[in-house]
Amino acid sequence: MDSEDYFSVNVRSVDGFQGSEEDVIIISTVRCNGRGSVGFLSNHQRTNVALTRARYCLWILGNGSTLLNSGSIWRDLIVDAKDRGCFHNVSEDKNLAQAAMGALIELRQLDSLFNMDSFLFNDTKWQVKFNDTFLETIASFGDAKICKEVVAILLKLSSGWRKDGNNKVKLEGTSMLLEVYEVTQNMCLIWAVDIVVENSLCIQVIKIWDVLPDTKIEQLAKMLVEKVYGNYTVNMMNRCKEKRVEGNLTLPVTWPMNSDTDQSWSLTNQLAALSLRNQSKSSSSRRASSVWDGDTRSHGRGSRW
Repeated sequence: MDSEDYFSVNVRSVDGFQGSEEDVIIISTVRCNGRGSVGFLSNHQRTNVALTRARYCLWILGNGSTLLNSGSIWRDLIVDAKDRGCFHNVSEDKNLAQAAMGALIELRQLDSLFNMDSFLFNDTKWQVKFNDTFLETIASFGDAKICKEVVAILLKLSSGWRKDGNNKVKLEGTSMLLEVYEVTQNMCLIWAVDIVVENSLCIQVIKIWDVLPDTKIEQLAKMLVEKVYGNYTVNMMNRCKEKRVEGNLTLPVTWPMNSDTDQSWSLTNQLAALSLRNQSKSSSSRRASSVWDGDTRSHGRGSRW
């Protein structure tokens, strides 16, 4: 018997359920903001319809903080759900997180995964910063399996796990900052420890540069030496290389920002980002010209630099 014989699925707005019921209802409250604005859900009639149409089970998808700050019945609903053990945080529930991650990858909504606000990195020990070129590369993959493998490595990295052995890129000028982790037999993740300045603190973070074939690693490393690491002082390099190990985990190091050298981090990172963006745009223009000429085979991801 086909699955269609067991159940039917209806997709409607809240207004579309007036006067009818369903066994199970899943509702999205849509909004996500710190102000507690819930938009159309502030209408009491719509709220009544939304909460009373399910015969047996009602699932509400939304942002807990937004609903709590709404000062409406939605706040009371969240409080009640927490009291009864019916509130599930996607970042704390492994099954929910895996399901959400898989759905976002299958739907190609990768921007929701690879950013600092992603639920994947809400409670991780390391902040993860993504280079624009990495985002372009990951979006170009047609194979969802590669994306899932990348996510798996990022989650382990951000938790403090490090691969055994020497995985550094050995190239003069990189000061052994770049690391290479194999994603698949043909693709590698290029990353490094970097520093950001936040709230008068210098904080180690994980910088994800790109995912590319091993034949393109040296080309990327040389570009980063020219555009990024060539601007780093010895003190900057040393801070990137400093380690804090607890048990089998490597944790980020934090310092108070107390010198002109520390203040230069922000400017250096801004200039590096601008240089990389300009280089990427230039490479994109060259690729577009080559496509116009009918030759697309020789212009892979490595040529974007």
